[in-house]
Formats: sequence, structure tokens, C-alpha cells
Amino acid sequence: MHWKEKLIIGVFVCMLLTLLWAISLPFTGRLNGPVHNVNNCCSADECKIQHHHEKEAKLPLTDNQLQLWYDSLNEDYFLGQLPKTEVKWGDLTKPGYVGLTTLDFSGQFKITVDRLTNPTRAEAEITIAHESCHIKTWYATELSHGPKFQNCMVNLANHGAFEGVW
Repeated sequence: MHWKEKLIIGVFVCMLLTLLWAISLPFTGRLNGPVHNVNNCCSADECKIQHHHEKEAKLPLTDNQLQLWYDSLNEDYFLGQLPKTEVKWGDLTKPGYVGLTTLDFSGQFKITVDRLTNPTRAEAEITIAHESCHIKTWYATELSHGPKFQNCMVNLANHGAFEGVW
């Protein structure tokens, strides 16, 4: 084999290995910024305290616990990039709504979690994660459940945000 052929084969093998390596990396939402990998974020005891893997996922949450769940989700999975947001229980009148995110005149987001359609802790936590992705993609020029929103939800799932609740 001539040295040029060996060089071409070597370059091809290096490109193939690089491609295989890149494919094996977890997708981190490059369109919307990175999402934290929970597997390295904390010890089992810290995770329990921060509501990641609670076994009591069927118990309802208080307003304060809803807020803590959002704040924890923001810190652990969005690296604190989401804005300060008020999270509370409410009674949504629109059929099919389990949660609703609004932006008030002062520029503060508010998440309302519907009491009736979120009877368990697990459902409320999933709703807050869903609404958090709406905040993350609020200014995207696409449908509210478009590709950027879907990418956000997949990233949360891939990084363990729903472990213990879904």
C-alpha cells in the first residue's frame, strides 16, 4: 500500500471514530442551552431533600413545595437560567389545562397548577416541568409545543428530571 492510500484510510478512520464518538454523546439542547446531568449533581440524600426522587410522589404539594420544586428544577436542570417565577395552585377554567404560564406587565412569569387535574405530587411536578419548558422557549418563534419545547422536555427526561415521578 502506498503512503497516500494509508493516509487517506487513516483520515477516514479518524473521521469515522469522531462521528461515532459525537453520536454517543447525550444531546444537551444546543438550541436552548445545556441541561444539567442529574447523575452527577448530588448524593442520594441531597436528591431526596431536593425532591428529585421522592417516594411520596402521590402526596399533594403545598404552594411552598410547588415553588421549591420549580426553584430546584431551575437550578438543577436549567442551571439557574430561568427567571424567578411565582408558582401556585389555582383553579383553571379552560378545559384540558393542567397548568398555565403567564407573563405579567412587570415581566414576571407566573405558573398556575390546576388543583383538579393535578391530584398527586407526581402530576404537579410533571406539570411544573412542562410549564418550565414553556418559560425556556417563551420567546421562540414557533408553536408553543414546537421542536424547541419538545427538545426541552426530552432533555429533562434524559437527565432524570422525571425519575421517581413518571
